Amino acid sequence: MFKIIPILKDDLDKVKAYLNTDTKGMILACYEEEGITGAASFDIEGGKGFFEDMKTDKTEMENVMGKAVLNFLELHGILDVYAKTGTKDEYFKTLGFKPAEKEENGWGLYLNLEGYFTHQH
Repeated sequence: MFKIIPILKDDLDKVKAYLNTDTKGMILACYEEEGITGAASFDIEGGKGFFEDMKTDKTEMENVMGKAVLNFLELHGILDVYAKTGTKDEYFKTLGFKPAEKEENGWGLYLNLEGYFTHQH
């Protein structure tokens, strides 16, 4: 059994090291019996979501972890989400991201969440 929730305060440094990030944004972590087995960092600015990074110990959890971030954003009224182009392009494309009309600061992938969880995507 697993649960994906915002990281627990005591786990902040451990999860940042796990993701190899110094994000100032939010982090969701996947907790299982054996401990933290996944995490994703993202931020919200100006009514837009910025999906920074994601890592899991189990390949089959990648889609679950990514959709947890998107669900969190959508539930908080954030429909425009960006991801950086680079090492995880194929992963973000599996979630439905497409090339952004205009790339800014490396945020070259875009996904609109309107209807994402209510229609086939």
